Amino acid sequence: MHRLLAVLLGGHELADLALLALPVIAMPLLSLRLRGLFAGTDAANFPRRRIYARSILAQWLLVVCITVLWLTRDRPFAALGLDVPLTPAGKAGLVVAAAAAILLLAWLMRSLAKLDEEKRAKLLAKLDTAKIAPRSRSEAMLFLPVSLTAGIAEELLYRGYLFWFLVPASGLVVAVVASAAIFGLGHLYQGWRGTLSTAAVGLILGTLFAVSGSLWWVMVLHALIDLQYCIVGWKAAAWRSG
Repeated sequence: MHRLLAVLLGGHELADLALLALPVIAMPLLSLRLRGLFAGTDAANFPRRRIYARSILAQWLLVVCITVLWLTRDRPFAALGLDVPLTPAGKAGLVVAAAAAILLLAWLMRSLAKLDEEKRAKLLAKLDTAKIAPRSRSEAMLFLPVSLTAGIAEELLYRGYLFWFLVPASGLVVAVVASAAIFGLGHLYQGWRGTLSTAAVGLILGTLFAVSGSLWWVMVLHALIDLQYCIVGWKAAAWRSG
């Protein structure tokens, strides 16, 4: 019995497998449930604030769980890509992330300012279809901590933890692909196109993490991607108010 358990665990603890079940099983199921809520609720009545608040709470609880697991097992946080002090690759990555933030935000603000009435209407219709995107300035402000939280928690789980779990057994390439696929499944609520595009983003982020070995700058890039919704939501609220 002990040998069988050892084979099933693959050198990991039950707590490790329980944590693995979150992105592999729990997240896709919750995403499908959210997809059902999308289908049954119109954009105006969609409970965005409640979902934002629950998302922030759940993801920070996840961060706490991983932190406690690592501290109680005396594991190095560098194994999750949390290199302290920063490695040369980590420092270079933060420089890249900072430059990307400046360029992307400048481009986004300029692009939104140049939209004519027809293009604004199309963008608003697209946001209504998404439903989870912020529709008011207060929702856009609330989505800011959602973006930052997702950048930290999702990268810690989908890249840091999954790489730590998968690489020793499957190798780096398989870990990059598998983590991207699991990341996509965690966003099934976006439909099959959104799932595929999210998996593609996960593939890029996973590759950047694999190349650098540092997770900090990948967290920044992830948060930056989500932060766009705050800016777009803020502008959209101004357009709706006339």
